[in-house]
Formats: sequence, C-alpha cells, structure tokens
Amino acid sequence: MTRRITRPVEALARDALALQDGGFETPLPSPGVEFRETTVLRHALENTREVLSRQKVERDEAYERLREVKESLALRIEERTQELERANASLRESQAALAEREALYAGVFKFSADGILVFTLSPQGSVVVEACNPAVQHLTGKSTVAMVGRPLSDLLPPDQRPILKARALECLTSGHGMAYEQSYAFP
Repeated sequence: MTRRITRPVEALARDALALQDGGFETPLPSPGVEFRETTVLRHALENTREVLSRQKVERDEAYERLREVKESLALRIEERTQELERANASLRESQAALAEREALYAGVFKFSADGILVFTLSPQGSVVVEACNPAVQHLTGKSTVAMVGRPLSDLLPPDQRPILKARALECLTSGHGMAYEQSYAFP
C-alpha cells in the first residue's frame, strides 16, 4: 500500500526536478495509477511545463530577432564607418588641394607687381580695406597696418574717393573682382 502511494509522489517529484532542470520540451509521462490528489498535481505540473515550453520558444525567438538586429546594426555601422572614412579621405584631398591653391594665390598676391586691395563693406556701408599686397604698400608708401581696417576713402585723394567707392560697391554687389587703374600721388 505504501508503494502505491509513494510511487506517484516520487514520479511527481522526478517530474518537478526535470522541469527545474529545463526538461520541459516533452510532456511528462504518466506513472500509471494515481490518486486524485496526485492527478491534480500532475495536471498542474503539465500546465507549468506547457507555459515554460511556450516561454522558452518565445525567448528563443526573441533572442534570434535580437541577434538578427545586432548583426544588421553591426553591418550598418560598418557601412557607415566606411562611408565616413571615404568622406574623410575626400575631405583630406580637398584640403590639400585647397592648401595648394591658397599657397598659389598667396604667392600671386604677395609677388604681383600690380597693387591688390581686398576690401569689404562695413555694416555702416563704407568700403573697408581688408588686406593689401606689398605692391600697394610700395605704390602708396603706407604700411599694411596703416591701411587694413580703415575706410578706403581715408586712403585716397579726395577727387578719387567717389569714383573708387562707386567701383568698389559695384564689385561688392556683383561679387566679381575689378581692375582700376589711376595715376596719382597718395596723401
């Protein structure tokens, strides 16, 4: 009689331990004859096994989706990194070309026999000298420090101011350079 009672209980204990160890993919075997109480407990364990089995499948599917997203993200990061590396290489090439051009223009500016003035329009509307080359300094007898930052009108003879100011404004408005040639003595 004792064995008849203990066998179903022992089988339930083994089944519970199997669930604890992750053995919930296969249905729990029936030990044969059971009492009403052990049958209720076996059904509860079977329901628990089914819930755990579904949760494991859902978890495995979620892990698989997460792995796919991770791989996709890693691929996108690698592609973006390569794009940025190409853009950086292009930028370095452009910067090198720009540096060469700047050196060329700086040489032309510095060594030109023609006087070159670079000017801008101030917020007040006056034409202000931004830079000048050594030829301007030689032609005018004024240093760069004496000219840069000053209104162009301060540097010209009174009779030349309206003409050159009009030409400078025309240049600034159009965005194109201008050639202006005049012989006179600077003040």
